[in-house]
Amino acid sequence: MNLNFGSFSSMYTFPYNNTGYYNQQQASLFGNINNSIFADNSYASMFGSGSYNQTGSIFGSGQTGNSFFGMLQMLIKIMPMLSFFNSLIGSGDKKIDKKYDEDGNLISKIIDNKNGTKDVIWYNPDGSIKKTALRVENKDGTQTDYLKDADGNNIGTTTWDDDTVIRKDAKGNLISIKEPLLNDSNENIGRLETYYDNDGTIREIVHRTENEDGSKEFKTYSGSGELQRVITRVENEDGSYTDTMVDENGVSLGSTTISDDITIRKGADGNIDYKIENNDDGTQDITWYNEDGEITKTAHRVIEADGTKIDYMKNADGDDIGVTAYKQGKSARYDADGNIMHTSVNNTDGSKTVTWYDDDGNISQTARRVRDDDGNIVDYISNADGEELGYKKYDQNWKLLESTVES
Repeated sequence: MNLNFGSFSSMYTFPYNNTGYYNQQQASLFGNINNSIFADNSYASMFGSGSYNQTGSIFGSGQTGNSFFGMLQMLIKIMPMLSFFNSLIGSGDKKIDKKYDEDGNLISKIIDNKNGTKDVIWYNPDGSIKKTALRVENKDGTQTDYLKDADGNNIGTTTWDDDTVIRKDAKGNLISIKEPLLNDSNENIGRLETYYDNDGTIREIVHRTENEDGSKEFKTYSGSGELQRVITRVENEDGSYTDTMVDENGVSLGSTTISDDITIRKGADGNIDYKIENNDDGTQDITWYNEDGEITKTAHRVIEADGTKIDYMKNADGDDIGVTAYKQGKSARYDADGNIMHTSVNNTDGSKTVTWYDDDGNISQTARRVRDDDGNIVDYISNADGEELGYKKYDQNWKLLESTVES
């Protein structure tokens, strides 16, 4: 299945999932060292018993076996070899910094190279490599990670210093910039995060600040600068945290509680919309519920090294119903036979463009998806020729409230 994200974006199903942050062998230090470097009998006594061969003394002729001058001569002769040995051993004397999680699983490893670069390896919970990077220090004092996935494919770069983090994809397209958030007096009051589409236009802007009570606030703006939603994050006593969301008008969008093991998403009515459970191998299992608390569908999510999330979906009876893939605000949905069903892409004004396809893969309808003042989801639908057909309105749980489109 070719999951092409040239023009796709994420659906409202997962707009606020915060759970989503590469087997490599190294050559032997010495390789196969040819033992012939020790074959000369004149060095035998250094590595075991035996006498030296007769050599020409630099102070005169004679046996050098037990003489002071013979020993000196021998040391002079083997000095280049000792120097070579020291260099060989020193090249493998690398500093390695390892980090572990609270369960003792290796998270990452940083290896210092003699040329000043670093090899960085990140691991999945099952011990397999998630991604790797060659870390280079730049002349301006910044550092750049040249990232590869577990198969060695280039997946982009991350460049940072104490203040700013810049991410680019494998083609050099800008993904995001994180930098200090300054007020009118140029005081740092938080973090400013700007996210970009592949064409370089700004897709989303996030202001992160901290309140006096210790809670954190995330204000999300569209690419054109319009406020879309506000999230207030509170740390819980059990180590989890809860994000409470409202739209630009202050209308509740529900809440999300996140811990190391599970994410629970609730709607504005307080009912659970879905749960995401984290597995030891880095995958996730997702369960959706209706307003009565009944399971409507499930998915097994695999997160690729480039950040793509792929959901293998089943209905409440366990039958395969297709695959949904998400990446950087873009999504595509396929049926159980691999046929494209619909796609979605975020627009810079905060809306989404949704496209539906027929059984032959041709466009059947499109929609401009927005939220109204009450937080409901509204699709303004057009046919394949661009003619407006009407609209459909859904609540936050995707229950159809109103429709002017003929079936």
